[in-house]
Amino acid sequence: MVFFDRPSNPNVRLIDIQAVSSITHAAGAIIVVDNTFATPVLQRPVEHSADIVVHSATKFLGGHGDQLGGIAVGRQDLSQG
Repeated sequence: MVFFDRPSNPNVRLIDIQAVSSITHAAGAIIVVDNTFATPVLQRPVEHSADIVVHSATKFLGGHGDQLGGIAVGRQDLSQG
């Protein structure tokens, strides 16, 4: 598994999801992208060959560290492999 966030936090560097996915899939691994910073409004990593996307909802729920939340989503065909 290859895991990264895009854009990276805190320096906002961009990783080419499609290029990393090609290398990762050729090696028989999956790619997981943390999309919390960009949100699904600005970026949809699955459309660029990511297998799983995670989003942290903690800062959106309260921002005080007293609540935790998040979601992991994946390609529909991922569970059939």
